[in-house]
Amino acid sequence: MKFRFSTLVTTTIATLALATQVQAFTCSGGSIWTKLPASTKQQLTAIADKEPFARGRFFKVERNGKISYILGTVHVPPIKQLKLPAHVMKKVEQSKRVYLEKSTKEFDAYSKMIKANRGYIWAGGMNDLSQYFTAKQWAIVRRSLVSIGWPKGAAETLRPWFILDEIESLGCGPDSEGFLLSLDARVMRVAGRYKIPMIGLETPEKVDAHYRALSQKNIVDMIKSLPVMDEKYPHGGVGKAILGLLASENIVLAQVFQEYMDRSNPNQRGVKLRSDFWAKKILLARNKAWMPALTQAMNAGGSFVAVGAAHLGGRYGIMPMLQRKGYKITRIPLTNN
Repeated sequence: MKFRFSTLVTTTIATLALATQVQAFTCSGGSIWTKLPASTKQQLTAIADKEPFARGRFFKVERNGKISYILGTVHVPPIKQLKLPAHVMKKVEQSKRVYLEKSTKEFDAYSKMIKANRGYIWAGGMNDLSQYFTAKQWAIVRRSLVSIGWPKGAAETLRPWFILDEIESLGCGPDSEGFLLSLDARVMRVAGRYKIPMIGLETPEKVDAHYRALSQKNIVDMIKSLPVMDEKYPHGGVGKAILGLLASENIVLAQVFQEYMDRSNPNQRGVKLRSDFWAKKILLARNKAWMPALTQAMNAGGSFVAVGAAHLGGRYGIMPMLQRKGYKITRIPLTNN
């Protein structure tokens, strides 16, 4: 998951257009999760299961006879186990409106804004980010940006917060296909086919504001923590583990595991309680910002909401937020397994 679960891939329309033309990088490694000691997996699972809605990626939300559905998506091309089953797609087809993290119209407006104001994402010279990385790490950053359509040299000239925002959804190393094959894009295509209105919960500019507020040290630490930066376990071992946990609907465990595998995190020296930094800085802020639109959608009924899986469960997730507001929430398994 970029591979944080916190946002849709905030690429420009130009980047989306290039998504099917990027160089292929395969995720050829095995899942690191399977190689962890059983005792470590048990400890990580116990940490995750203490949080509300730790499991599940598809939920029915109802109150006063009004019914809507919320899906936790994955912002990178899905492995076989992450394909949307027919009963989920049927709910998309039957919905009156689809809510996404950002709508396609907002992507278009965002693209125009960037073209009109290069200073928004370009540093106006060389940024000084590379000095905080090893040569191998910086090569991964550069290759990651090229793989999603940015020109060579972009890593040295884009603003640091934008680099983080762009590559955080690359799960197994530089991505093989791009956003156009993600679960989000599949929901968009179905909504478009049935002419269902698509509504953005947040504008790209508002998402960017969360990243722009980070210090450069925060940005460096976050980039180093991404599975795409993995040096110890190459070929997508960490990313595959996260995707596997998401496929089994262990959405909080996927986040706990990622924190544990973070080379810059003290958790690597033993299982400890979760760090709330990412959740408080990004997830909580965005989830709170979505609440007015989400409650309006739930009250109206007939809504289908598709947002990143990390936004659903855990102490800062939208599902416990909605539950506290009095909505009845029922988990619907994605598979019979």
